[in-house]
Amino acid sequence: MTAKQWFNLHSLTGVWTGLLLFVICWSGAFATLSHELDWLTNPAIRAQSTASPQISLAEAYEIVASRRKEDQIAFARVPLQSGFNYDVVVETPQGQWRHIYVDPVSGDIVGDSSYFNIQRFFRDFHRALFGAVNRTFAAYLVFLLAIPLLISTLTALYVYRSWWTKFFTLSWGAQRRANMASLHKVIGVWSLWFALLIALTSVWYLYEAFRSHAIDGKVTLVGHGDYAVRALPELAPSSTASLPLATLIQLAQKARPDLAITTISFANEYLEVHGQDKHLLVRDRANKVYLNPVTGQVIYDQNVTDLSLYWRLSDTADPLHFGDFGGLISKVIWFVFGLLLSFMALSGSYMYLKRVQSRRQQLSFRRTLIFATFVSIIMIVASIFAGYNAMLQHGVAGNLPDLPKATGYFLVGWVLVTSAIVSFWFYKILNLIYARRQSA
Repeated sequence: MTAKQWFNLHSLTGVWTGLLLFVICWSGAFATLSHELDWLTNPAIRAQSTASPQISLAEAYEIVASRRKEDQIAFARVPLQSGFNYDVVVETPQGQWRHIYVDPVSGDIVGDSSYFNIQRFFRDFHRALFGAVNRTFAAYLVFLLAIPLLISTLTALYVYRSWWTKFFTLSWGAQRRANMASLHKVIGVWSLWFALLIALTSVWYLYEAFRSHAIDGKVTLVGHGDYAVRALPELAPSSTASLPLATLIQLAQKARPDLAITTISFANEYLEVHGQDKHLLVRDRANKVYLNPVTGQVIYDQNVTDLSLYWRLSDTADPLHFGDFGGLISKVIWFVFGLLLSFMALSGSYMYLKRVQSRRQQLSFRRTLIFATFVSIIMIVASIFAGYNAMLQHGVAGNLPDLPKATGYFLVGWVLVTSAIVSFWFYKILNLIYARRQSA
């Protein structure tokens, strides 16, 4: 390929998918800090002090079970970090899922909130645009965006020669397009590692989804039902009461002394325990223990060291993709570079179209660009309606969920800002296309 062909491949790939890539990268940046944003906007999440927890996860679970007897507990999690409360998720008799927050020092239930929150909003939007048009189609569309992102990143290595020497080559002058080009290149050099990381982990998600849907239907190594490679046997009904939860957790801890337990739940009659065990870059559920709650017997113990390469990569993709492996510091880094990647998605399109306009060149694949732009807009608009319907599903009797005011204001503000950016960009792209067509 010639240098011009490499440049066109780099540019056109970004132009065709730039709008959707922006939305996905933009939402992904906020997804990395979504738990912290919930903490800022929902007082019930914030612990009354930053002292070490005085009650255990089992005690927090039992407190909710004793005071919310009409609710069914789904799972309970330890505080995300200092300053967070225990989080116990329940299902109400009306079928509504809610977060119940227990102070780790006093043991008081300090509040509850809808399961739909900032974290849930960004997770569902970033992963599948809330299932716009069709959930499977939307999810695959998001996953497939990994390919143009990877192409744009790899071709940039060829287009921008000796890029490793240009970390500080920002130039600024009177021409807006030249300034944008210089900024795009400098940010691209600094963000190269991040773009590759996000692209490769996204390609992995695409492969996982395709393998599950087209090959074997498996989504986990161990679990219940046909979706697990190693399906757990059904427990025989027993008239004997379950052992106390604290005892069961002690037995799990005895089986895995180094396991820092983070989540507990009763799944298909088993007690399921997740946690971290000093392994590098794995999500909590990579280490998990299943116990018979009546006998206390450990039925299955999954250790990261025993996983095959495929399942090890499966449990590593999330920490790499969302940057939650190093606490708040790594999350902030991922957030900043996510914003930079969002800028790159739009600035590249802008430069290419302005270049074509200024040089009075023929706009390559104009119909393809128009089609891609309108598909992007349709999916974005459809995601707004899908998101509204998703919120209704988390409410009661057809009403929206009861969100803290600050949470609601933040989500509405984010949607308005995002809509403004998308609308402005759509307007600019149409102007450039139309102007080029008139002068052709």
